[in-house]
Amino acid sequence: MTVSGSTPSPYWVAATFNAAGTATSQKGRHTVVVDKPGADSSFDVSFPAHPDGARYVVLHSSTEFHNLIHNQTPTGFRLYTRKSTNAQGTEGEGDVSLVILA
Repeated sequence: MTVSGSTPSPYWVAATFNAAGTATSQKGRHTVVVDKPGADSSFDVSFPAHPDGARYVVLHSSTEFHNLIHNQTPTGFRLYTRKSTNAQGTEGEGDVSLVILA
């Protein structure tokens, strides 16, 4: 299926952002907004409401040892990165990549 001669992106959002919370790449249908709420190595990730509500598929990776998401809603979630000791902060570059399927 094509729309105006192009295939729609299979990703609701797809982005990479750095330890400061600045998006360095955006590739999905919608723009992701990342906010760093404080000195912790956590990020509030937001985007337009997903058609699957809060049950969308998220794929994420980081240059850090541990990363997880919490409080998934139709419009976002909080993502945490942690050091090898599970402490706050970064040991790598602090880059995070994520994809949410459409």
